Formats: sequence, C-alpha cells, structure tokens
Amino acid sequence: MTYSTFIDSEAEPTSDEMLAEAAISLIKRNQPDFLFLYMVETDNKGHRFGWMSKEYLTQISDALENVRKIVDSVDEDCYVIVTTDHGGHACTHGTDCAEDMTIPMFFLGKGFAPGQKLENASILDIAPTIARLMNLESPKEWRGEPKIQ
Repeated sequence: MTYSTFIDSEAEPTSDEMLAEAAISLIKRNQPDFLFLYMVETDNKGHRFGWMSKEYLTQISDALENVRKIVDSVDEDCYVIVTTDHGGHACTHGTDCAEDMTIPMFFLGKGFAPGQKLENASILDIAPTIARLMNLESPKEWRGEPKIQ
C-alpha cells in the first residue's frame, strides 16, 4: 500500500508539524516498512530570511524535532529517508557553489550504519537506495549508487 501526504507550506505555517502528525497517525494505523520525508518549511525560511539565518536555523531545529518524533514512532523494521531538494545561500539557490549543492540526507534502518557519514553522497543516490530496499534493479541510466549495505 502506498500513502502520501501534501500540506501547502505557504498556506500552513506549521506544515512540518502537521506532516509529522499525519505521518505518526499513518504509522500507528498501518505500520509501514518505508517512509520518505521531505520537510519543506526550511526551504521557505531560506528563501525568506536567508540560508543560515537565525530563522532558518530555528526551522532546522524544529524540522529535526518533527523527524525525531516520526522516527521514534516506527518499528525497527522500517526504513526512513529524510532529505531536502537543494541547499542555498543568501536568499537564493541554483548555482554550483557548495552551499547550493549540499543537502542533508538521513538514511535510517537495518543495513544503514548508525552515525556513518556518507562521503560523496548525492541526491542521485536516493532512487537507487529505494530501489535496493525494494529488491529492484536500478536502471542502467541512473547515475547514483545505493547507500545501503
């Protein structure tokens, strides 16, 4: 079974918290074996106040707290992937500078070494990692590599 939830972060200033609540409710009802989380409020704060601004860093802390609540509600057989779609600098992004190209990615579950920093990880690695979790072959055209053992 596949479930997804979208909350308009422009209309709902607490969309990350609402998403966390919806995910926890789903987890309690269905005990999924895989979750992919994207908390969008950090992006909104980056564009509005600037990446690394006080408001942005506060939102990062809030997003991590919401992710912690979700992770605490899953059982040990559940895989969780958390990411964003881009980094940023000042109030923008889209260049090839390190600040724009670096994103957080968290992989949790059996097969992922706890606390391991994934050197040279890329957003391109997410789809092959999910394919591996599902015991599927990645298409040869994909450039990323699975990040699970």
